[in-house]
Amino acid sequence: MHHPSDLSALAGSTVLVTGGAGLIGSRIVAQLRVLGARPVALCTMSAYPERVYADLFGVHVSDPDVVLGDIRDTALVRKLVSDSDYVIHAAALAARP
Repeated sequence: MHHPSDLSALAGSTVLVTGGAGLIGSRIVAQLRVLGARPVALCTMSAYPERVYADLFGVHVSDPDVVLGDIRDTALVRKLVSDSDYVIHAAALAARP
């Protein structure tokens, strides 16, 4: 049995990260990759210009593990959750000036 702080347990697992293309979610996705997990980033990618996602967050729409969608899409979320071992909920409304 793994200790709760033993993140090596994530190696080889599929982790759905809602908001996975955003400021915080993209950092979580990057760390999951380092740990050997397969992160799936669900995000609308509508809070920032596309260049911000690509240049600052390292997220590209063409990445096969990026799913463009909304957490309010019940059918999509159910499908992604059923295909995942873990879920990290990092979706939020971005602050707008």
